[in-house]
Amino acid sequence: KRKQKSFQQSLTSYTYVHPKYIDPLLSNLNQLSNKKNLRESFDLFRNNEIFVFGKIFGPIRFDYDYFNNYQFEKNVYKPAYFNKADIKVPYEVGRLQFLQKINLYFIQSAEVQKEIESVSKIYGDLLDEIETSNANHVLWNSPMDVAIRMINLILDRNIKCVIYENEDNKLLDELIIKHFEFIKINYENKGNVVGNHYFVELVATLLFLKNYSFKEIDLEIDKVIKEIESEIISQFNSDFTNFEGSTHYTALMIEALLLIYLSLENDELNRVDNSFPFMNKFFGDLINFNGKIFHFGGYGLFRSNNTMLLFDLGNSNQWDEVKFENNIPSEIKNGLASFFPLLIDSNYYILSGNSSFNNKRVFNKSILKFDIERRSFEGRLKLKLSNSSCLSDLGLFIFFLLKLT
Repeated sequence: KRKQKSFQQSLTSYTYVHPKYIDPLLSNLNQLSNKKNLRESFDLFRNNEIFVFGKIFGPIRFDYDYFNNYQFEKNVYKPAYFNKADIKVPYEVGRLQFLQKINLYFIQSAEVQKEIESVSKIYGDLLDEIETSNANHVLWNSPMDVAIRMINLILDRNIKCVIYENEDNKLLDELIIKHFEFIKINYENKGNVVGNHYFVELVATLLFLKNYSFKEIDLEIDKVIKEIESEIISQFNSDFTNFEGSTHYTALMIEALLLIYLSLENDELNRVDNSFPFMNKFFGDLINFNGKIFHFGGYGLFRSNNTMLLFDLGNSNQWDEVKFENNIPSEIKNGLASFFPLLIDSNYYILSGNSSFNNKRVFNKSILKFDIERRSFEGRLKLKLSNSSCLSDLGLFIFFLLKLT
């Protein structure tokens, strides 16, 4: 069994700050969305029904497994109910994913006021149930699902501000803040669900910091971004699929990356250094040369990279780009990730690896040599490998040592 911590009364004063990302986001979503599908979602909601795991159910309940006709108790302490019910069903309902489609429908509706009034009671009752539920209710049993719900509530708040600029949303703000405070004291950063659970919770926190201002916000932003920088490495395999081996979780992580992009776009968080855009990379290489820390290549911000970075220790304490003295070899013009590095004196050898360009993966079939002191590429050794050939890192290493000797 497990028991989540109780709610804590916030002593912090938060102020909603309408983000700049919402207007262009809505503009793009309106162009891409299926109006018929949005109307169907709205009609379901107006009838107090919901689409869950491929089927329609009603009324909307946060404590019920529709598939097994099982009602969960008021206090829930277990993460699973084997042979009885699937707790993921109320988790899915409690995420409030449907609010996104409902709000997109409102944006496109010619009678938005009338449409909103027609579902105001259902909407209000659902939020009241969340607000009045105790900390051991199934709604609060999974911090990751609380985080996803907070993301949807924040987007709901954003769109309401677009529709009704001067509307009083104090109660919604208080509910969102309650979620934020809960997530902070229930981070899943220990145990066997650290990977995707903790990452989603961090991303939800970052989105909150994008939308609410308070006294300690700079410290919170810095702390969360550093955690995201650390955790993002563990989310993906060498082929950039999620470590869970699941299409669902890969999609979830892509959504999380998009939320990071939204939160950091236009640098509105006023990050004081360039460490995040430079070091948001994985599958690259850290190099210790003459007491200085360098980093080369890797994958980050949706592309493979070919930059060499140097950490300016003791001065700015941030990552700066190293300027190459000559042209970048054609093998790495689109970047390089998952390669095999070797440092001999000031000579840095780059073996194997791959880059991704126009949805095509290109494999490096050369051994490249970079002189760290001269900041220049000094040559290459071409490997005669077919596309179907496979040479392990150890094989390359042995092969290369034989060439040197």
